Amino acid sequence: MNEFYAFSNSVLLGTTPILWAALGCLFAHRAGIYQLGLEGLMLIGAFASIGGAIAFGSAWTGILLAIAACVVVSALFWLVVVILKANAIIAGLGLVGIGLGGTSFLQRVIFHTSGAVSAKAVIPTPVAGTATGPASILGSLSLLVYLLPLAVGVVWFVARRSNFGLRVSASGQYPFAATAAGVNVRWIQLGALCITGAMCAIGGSALSVGSLHAFSYDMTAGIGYVAFTAVLFGREAPWGVVLASFIFGIATALGIFSQIHAIFGLPLEFIQMMPYVVTVLALWFAGWRWPQAGNAAAGAFLELRE
Repeated sequence: MNEFYAFSNSVLLGTTPILWAALGCLFAHRAGIYQLGLEGLMLIGAFASIGGAIAFGSAWTGILLAIAACVVVSALFWLVVVILKANAIIAGLGLVGIGLGGTSFLQRVIFHTSGAVSAKAVIPTPVAGTATGPASILGSLSLLVYLLPLAVGVVWFVARRSNFGLRVSASGQYPFAATAAGVNVRWIQLGALCITGAMCAIGGSALSVGSLHAFSYDMTAGIGYVAFTAVLFGREAPWGVVLASFIFGIATALGIFSQIHAIFGLPLEFIQMMPYVVTVLALWFAGWRWPQAGNAAAGAFLELRE
């Protein structure tokens, strides 16, 4: 039973950064922009939150700094993609490169090391890690995990019930009709991308000041791409994104749990690739079960050949 509690705790830890980023990416997708740069935004957020926590002695200040940095980067992405008409897929991949290379460079310049950078100021954990029984499921989880249900509710309300959410959907699905109705599609897309950047910053912070209490090179390890897939697999619906994120969180936790307990007797490399195999299978299933979603994603990628 204790192993079940530990596994459940790992699922929550693995799902948290994926879900934060996926909930943010939901707005960019609904606005008609394929934001492949989630990985880069999460890295920027993780680095900025650690840097702010070290500089100001407060993890919350670090998260605010991370949000500000990712919002600025998202605004620049909007300028490149919407105003200058650059290919969104190429720009997104470029953003990943900027996040990966930029944080590595700043890590060496500011902290004079290429290893892990840790901070003493971290997000509080309401339940101590020494708790036993069912309470151990919540052990060592930061407040960012507890805030997720609230975030899901707010995202659902904004996306499905608010005027802004309806304008985001109209801008993505029927941009000419939205323009004719008086909606400024460009500004709506800017707002959607800034929301995406802010929530990716929180997802990156959940890794750095939330659970690992440190920043290291490429610490996201593909989480941003998994979050992007969760939005496609969830059909751009808030509750679908939640379900997809938990599926990927379970796959991630299963890989970690298998390494620790060696329950499958499989090679380590095979276990490490399990979350990404699940990601590929999810994309295949989404394209097979919901052809319109798969065709939309495929069409965006095919733009690279034009």
